[in-house]
Amino acid sequence: MTWTGLSTLSQPSISTRDQPANQPWGHARGAAIGILDITGHKSHPDATDIALLTVSAVIAIAIGVGLGAMTRLERRGGHLWAQLPKRGLWLWTGLIVSRLVISGVGHAAGAHVAAGTTAIILMLGLNRAAQALVVVPRAIAAGIPFAPEKDGSVFGASWFSGSASRTG
Repeated sequence: MTWTGLSTLSQPSISTRDQPANQPWGHARGAAIGILDITGHKSHPDATDIALLTVSAVIAIAIGVGLGAMTRLERRGGHLWAQLPKRGLWLWTGLIVSRLVISGVGHAAGAHVAAGTTAIILMLGLNRAAQALVVVPRAIAAGIPFAPEKDGSVFGASWFSGSASRTG
């Protein structure tokens, strides 16, 4: 599973193949975009919208934590590689099903903000940010730096400067 920016949010990687990991905080942008989009929405969220968005957020965050905990981390070429085991697909399925249920309930209850596509971006952003909040400390504890960007910069490079003797 890759840790790239917002493009991943629009097409989340559910591949179980391993990939280099970089920019773990890029997913927080999706959550921020979702929040900004909801607050600027033409129809303002009512109590039902807020309740459904809260339930959906709790589910998305819990699944993100689960995905982050089960992701296998290893050092390849001196950098972090992450692989989601196949059983992680069950959690992705749970996230999708939960969104379908929340969307259906939202439509039936007239909670159009919670049932809309903006909520999907928000929930994917929260899910991926929660996943990153679990993976980043694991990578730091293992002393495995993130893969470099195209410009050669490495996210959080200073966090790993004293960890060269640790193995991942």
